[in-house]
Amino acid sequence: MEQFFRTLPVVCLAIASSAFGQEGQPAQVDLTAAATGKQTQSQYTNADTGWWTFGVGASSDFDAISDINVMANYEYFVTEDVSVIGEVAIRDFDIPGDDVQAINPAIVFRWHFWSSDDNDWTVFGDIGIGIMLSTDDVPQDGTSVNFTPRVGVGVTKAISDSWRLQAGVRWSHISNGRIFGDDDNPSSDGAMAYIGFTTSF
Repeated sequence: MEQFFRTLPVVCLAIASSAFGQEGQPAQVDLTAAATGKQTQSQYTNADTGWWTFGVGASSDFDAISDINVMANYEYFVTEDVSVIGEVAIRDFDIPGDDVQAINPAIVFRWHFWSSDDNDWTVFGDIGIGIMLSTDDVPQDGTSVNFTPRVGVGVTKAISDSWRLQAGVRWSHISNGRIFGDDDNPSSDGAMAYIGFTTSF
């Protein structure tokens, strides 16, 4: 009952301010969003909205290094279709010798350059960079501190009012940027595929 009286003014305000659209035609009001404050997937890519994504991925350099990872990120749209993403991934590498675990925070800039009329589908490109701290050297004979630049493409698809599916592929690079000298910078270039689920809290 307390929640009812708390949300009632919000609903009434939304109805009063949005009751009529252009040319006096009744406008649609999202009562769920008004009452709960939670964004719906039709608002995805709108400016000043924020979204959480949880996912998994796998990468390989098609030679000696592969990894699987789990990640969580927060995507904030600074303007329509353009977002900044803060991400943290936990990665488990399969390399010659012992397996290596790593934490990989990153910042990503993303442009959703196409979306369907109902915003059910979007297609994006992104670019970013991270820093990776690992329990052992990656690649082998490399270092345990590396940079992880990335460039990729992907798609998103609304699967309900609250959730959106996201999938993509990207170039995955690992190297220390010569911060330990030119002779101590082995690198790895591979492809990563990932899938995740996006929502708003």
